[in-house]
Amino acid sequence: MEYLDHPTTIPVKKVYTSLDEVKQDLRQLKLQREIAVEEMRLQYLKTNRNLKTKLFFRLGSTVIKKLGTAFILKKLFNSTK
Repeated sequence: MEYLDHPTTIPVKKVYTSLDEVKQDLRQLKLQREIAVEEMRLQYLKTNRNLKTKLFFRLGSTVIKKLGTAFILKKLFNSTK
């Protein structure tokens, strides 16, 4: 089905005059589908990478905070002896 540019347009059925036209439209639809799937895959990979980066920095900051606190407490308790 073809759509005109206007979003409120009702789909118009295409009338094919040859089998080659049908095959050409099917090839075009297949390519459009492959492009859409690839775009979704790339978006997934980008999102996954961004989440991993955020989690890495969050984990790193948590570890640094804990190590820093432990270091400070160790210095405080060692200096009182």
